[in-house]
Amino acid sequence: MSRHILSTSLPSRLLLIAAALVTLAGLLLSGPETAVAQQVITPLYSQDFNGIGTSASANLPTHWRADKNTTVRTLGTWSAAGTTTERIAGNYMPTNAGNGIYNFGAGVATSATDRAVGWVSSSSGTKSGNLYLYLNNNIGTELKSIAISYNVEKYRNGSNTAGFSVQLYYSTDGSNWTSAGSTFLTSFPGGDIDNSGFAEAPDAIIPVTGILTFATPIGNANDFYLAWNYSVTTGTTTTNAQALGIDDVNVSSTITVDSDLSEWSETQHKLGGNEGVEYYLTWDATFLYIGLSGGNAVNGNDKYNVAIDTDPDDKGSANSGTINEFNGVTFGDDGKPDYVVQLNNDNTVYKKTGASNWADDWTSADTTAVDNDADPGQVEFRLKWADMGLTDRQSPVGVYVWQSNQSNLSWGSFPPTNLGWTGDIHPLTTRIYLPTTDNGRIPRTYAQHLGDQTQFDANNSFNLLNGFAQLNITSGGGTGCTFKVTVKGNAPSDADDSAVRRQYVLEPSGCTPTADITLTYMDGNYAAPDERNGYADTGDLKLFHWDGNQWVNAGGTADDANNKVLVTGVSSFSAWTFATGTGPTAVSLQSFAAHSALNRPALLAVLLVLSMIGGTAVLKRRASSR
Repeated sequence: MSRHILSTSLPSRLLLIAAALVTLAGLLLSGPETAVAQQVITPLYSQDFNGIGTSASANLPTHWRADKNTTVRTLGTWSAAGTTTERIAGNYMPTNAGNGIYNFGAGVATSATDRAVGWVSSSSGTKSGNLYLYLNNNIGTELKSIAISYNVEKYRNGSNTAGFSVQLYYSTDGSNWTSAGSTFLTSFPGGDIDNSGFAEAPDAIIPVTGILTFATPIGNANDFYLAWNYSVTTGTTTTNAQALGIDDVNVSSTITVDSDLSEWSETQHKLGGNEGVEYYLTWDATFLYIGLSGGNAVNGNDKYNVAIDTDPDDKGSANSGTINEFNGVTFGDDGKPDYVVQLNNDNTVYKKTGASNWADDWTSADTTAVDNDADPGQVEFRLKWADMGLTDRQSPVGVYVWQSNQSNLSWGSFPPTNLGWTGDIHPLTTRIYLPTTDNGRIPRTYAQHLGDQTQFDANNSFNLLNGFAQLNITSGGGTGCTFKVTVKGNAPSDADDSAVRRQYVLEPSGCTPTADITLTYMDGNYAAPDERNGYADTGDLKLFHWDGNQWVNAGGTADDANNKVLVTGVSSFSAWTFATGTGPTAVSLQSFAAHSALNRPALLAVLLVLSMIGGTAVLKRRASSR
């Protein structure tokens, strides 16, 4: 018998899930007996129970407990619950299986590596079963809501016509429980033909995903608990029961859609700052979220814009985007976005798809933006992946974020390689590039900067990418000489991630120039991530270029104060990056379309230090007239 995966939908609600890659450096598990032995949960807390093994009396993971009681739809207390299971089951679970707390295996009970924890009810011994998780809020501020996902799995039929359900609850003391609501109620219809097990267990899997909003926010450093209750759906007859289990639990902090950025993490979500605005980003399996702090909000005249390029690796005719220009900015042919959302200065949310006129034509109203009607502005965007046709978590996404004034001219954007205020329409040369949007990523160190800019009739001195690339062509330039510079920032340059995390590709065409080049990297502060990758500002950074087989030291003069390195007399143009005299260790070049970017432990250590030092920067108010 084959397994069936049943889906449930997430109701529309004005909340932001901040995700699955989100700040659970934030959520800490407290010790089982005291609140002092805490364990850090990195960006996304996940528990698949596979580590409990195949014993009937398996030890539950740390901070998990389970119990059973003789009253339907009733929870006990975390402190009194046990730490082990009582029985095992898997394929062909018998009709006369004993009641109690089960260690379920997806396959042969005694050998299956995919495990779940659950129960089978009986006439008196088990009328309710409960699985508890003990957590502690340590995100540095109060916790208003969390994103939760898990699977409810069916391991045996039950002829009881009332059916059986699993309801999630939460508590601040582990004793008094509040229902998490209908989003987290999973019910299996009753009246199965018999009480037999399945040749391939589990027979049915229901994924549950949603946002749990606490009636009263959980204070910083305070404890809270989750509990999954298994029982008959209605009535009090608990014989002929279905066997249900809990598996693949994920918990992450969330951000409510109240345009209050106090819940966003400086070290996790903050991409950086530019032109007096701080930019935040995070996502989960359902939504992409953008936060902006700065500029004039509804009381002023500023407009806030987010554009999405659904295929940022595709170029030329393969690029699906059709939006050439929008609200003060233009886009290159290879980076045209497919969707745009704007929060206007009258607090109206506009949505644009492709070359169409303004229309609220997206699939759902879940895609929206909110402003707090304050100055400086605090704005939050929520864009639903499904509204943009993006459901593959392994696919890359390009994001543009910028502000414009009452004259529809852009004055600020991110990344910093984009131009700032020019008094005219200007190109957004660089986009925020997410190699994937799968879970557990830290946006600040994972969101790359990808873009390019071209100088035509290149000659003498010119700057590209907002001055991040400065060139002086000393010979071979002039009419017909085209010089393109492509940047990939906040990302590995070489396969071993041993160089500074910024790479440039210099591509002249129609000429064979010689030039002096000065390239810029970011040295790490709250305005930008640290790209030095462990290198210190000691004047020994050099520029290296890729010769087709290896990285070659081109030397150069470092300007540590301005994060620049200058090399003169360059006549061979290719990929360039920064390192010391030993150079990058990798023998291969990192693709600009790479789909993974792992953060080195040294970089994470720097971020942890920053998280202890940091505070929110004072934002410069932008005049509405500019």
